[in-house]
Amino acid sequence: MSASATALLYIALFLATVIICKITLTNNYIIRVRDKVYSLTENSLYQFICITLSCMPLIYLLANRVNVGRDYERYELYYSTYVSWGAKNGLGIGLTFIYHIADKFGWGFEGFLWVSAIITTILAITLLKNLIPLQLMPIAVFFYLCIYWGPMNNIMGQAMAVSVLLGAFYMMTKRRLIPFIILVVIASFFHVSSFLLIPLYWIYAAFQKKHSKGVIIGILLGGLFLAAAPNLIKVLLNFIGLSKYNGYFSNRLNPTWIYLLIYRSPMYALEIFYFLRERQRNHDEIESGNQLVNLGIFMGVCEIASFIIGLSITWGGRFGYFFSIGHLFFAIGSIMEAKDKKEWLTLRSMYCAYFLFSFLMMAFYSRMDAINIYSRM
Repeated sequence: MSASATALLYIALFLATVIICKITLTNNYIIRVRDKVYSLTENSLYQFICITLSCMPLIYLLANRVNVGRDYERYELYYSTYVSWGAKNGLGIGLTFIYHIADKFGWGFEGFLWVSAIITTILAITLLKNLIPLQLMPIAVFFYLCIYWGPMNNIMGQAMAVSVLLGAFYMMTKRRLIPFIILVVIASFFHVSSFLLIPLYWIYAAFQKKHSKGVIIGILLGGLFLAAAPNLIKVLLNFIGLSKYNGYFSNRLNPTWIYLLIYRSPMYALEIFYFLRERQRNHDEIESGNQLVNLGIFMGVCEIASFIIGLSITWGGRFGYFFSIGHLFFAIGSIMEAKDKKEWLTLRSMYCAYFLFSFLMMAFYSRMDAINIYSRM
């Protein structure tokens, strides 16, 4: 299968998933039991079944991918090492557990692929449903696939961590500290850097109150400082005995994060414009009642800072993937604020075109993780 055919396959797959979500989740199905009327669509079990059915084609393709990137090959090597030597290669608890299940039941590395596919589709979309109005779930799923299909194929540990973090972000917006910390810790089982997100709870609280400008400036200045001082961080890592992570530093600009900064720039521009507009309207403070818009702007700033850090520290850029979901939140939030049907349709069309174009450019022009020739099929 050629690259162009693979691109068409992805697009058809995304659209099929969206259509199934649209049919099953947004129509108000009613059932009658002993003269009582129940809304089937509002039933959590029904919603989970619908999400599971809509994700099956995605899971099948993800489970049949092969050699999509260096991280994929590394996970395959980790599995072989686990089978031969056990959990002695520094694997996280989550990966070790999945490897153990796959080995115990004789599934092999393909078993790991199936489990990771289920987590990054069914679990992720189920948790995403807590943050998104049901009527907008189909388009939210489309945005999610355009943003994370690449990581879901290659950097599977971090993609699984993102799936769990969707629940943590929901708890963060609800100001529920203990569940937030528990979910962040669970995410760290799949990607240890997730643990560094715990302070986000208090930073976001400050952003929401009366310090939004200061928080944004502080995050961006912190990103610039870390990008400009990699040698200082190397010294610190050596001092605390973590010199093995020095390989995450680069002496030249990493094009991956330059590409991402360019591809994300339209969303950054929209988010900054909205932020400045709201500050002007509300006496220099962002006070939008739309939780999704606020969350999206905040996470967009965090992503910019992470990608700036990634210019000299590879790990910093990878950290930005945790915040990429913020563009989905902003897009959905701004659609919710549309004043009339014409604006609603314009925003939906604009965001769909942007996310699809961005995905295709990253996958098939920049070759960032997502491309795969399905030779097994």
